[in-house]
Amino acid sequence: MLILERSDMPSVEDLAQPELRIAGLRINPNNFGPSRSAYTTNIIIKDVKSGTEFKINGLPANLKASNLQWSPNEDKAAFTNTTNTAVDIYVIDIKTAMQPKLTNWL
Repeated sequence: MLILERSDMPSVEDLAQPELRIAGLRINPNNFGPSRSAYTTNIIIKDVKSGTEFKINGLPANLKASNLQWSPNEDKAAFTNTTNTAVDIYVIDIKTAMQPKLTNWL
């Protein structure tokens, strides 16, 4: 099981980002992602049988995760992390509690 921690309110930094309103969408022109979203700020793996929680190694320092999806065999989970300049894709390996970044934007 994944435990997702969220912040209650957007940060002042998020609210200060530029915003384009196009056809009902609000887009941040700096990273081409949504300008206002609710983000997950921490992800923890929990073994349901034993109740043990595992910290995921390699999460970004200022995590703004969204769009979490499980793989069909439930060995991995993917999510996007939004920064001021990009929206990156990460994959969590559930067995090793490690997650590599898949995208490298210039």
